[in-house]
Amino acid sequence: MLAKTINTKNAQDHNIIKIEPEIEKILNRYSKESEYVFPILEPGLSALTIRYRIKGTLKKISKDLKEIAAELKIDVADQITHYWARHTYATTLKRSGISTAIISEALGHSSEATTKAYLDKFEQSEIDNTFRHLI
Repeated sequence: MLAKTINTKNAQDHNIIKIEPEIEKILNRYSKESEYVFPILEPGLSALTIRYRIKGTLKKISKDLKEIAAELKIDVADQITHYWARHTYATTLKRSGISTAIISEALGHSSEATTKAYLDKFEQSEIDNTFRHLI
């Protein structure tokens, strides 16, 4: 099991998720003796340093995702970001029949209403894209 602190007013809240064997191999590759899963943070950092490191890491992840998508010749490779991947994750769960409450927990949202708005916004863009194909 893996615990992730949820970014809420109460920092004592955690998500507990089951680690599948395939994911465990990846985590073991990057794990060190640390309370963090990936080695971008360490105890004792200031809030500002944490924010900059997370922002920088997300920027690098987005860049890497774009490069992978370009290699795979995905049409929208230049648009793919970590945020896009997060939307895809949530939408895939929704389309697989997972309840909004479970998706909300998985995303670390403070309320199910946030998740519903998040999913509805993405679904609307899917509908808009579908209608473009009719023209």
